[in-house]
Amino acid sequence: MKEGEKDQMKKLNNRLVNYVDKVHDLEMANKMLAAENARLKKQNKTPKNDVSEIYEDELRVCFPLYCYVTMIS
Repeated sequence: MKEGEKDQMKKLNNRLVNYVDKVHDLEMANKMLAAENARLKKQNKTPKNDVSEIYEDELRVCFPLYCYVTMIS
């Protein structure tokens, strides 16, 4: 192999090593972000209720009282 070819192979090899290292670092960062995302989703998991469901029981109790009060007024 000629000296120029040898130098070119070394440069290409170094570029490949840098690329592989960068991919490894990005994969690790991606795993960490995925774990954090899963943790945050679990932490923020709250039951989502319709507003009408929240106040339905209160309305059931209060409406008859309202009707009674307006009737006697």
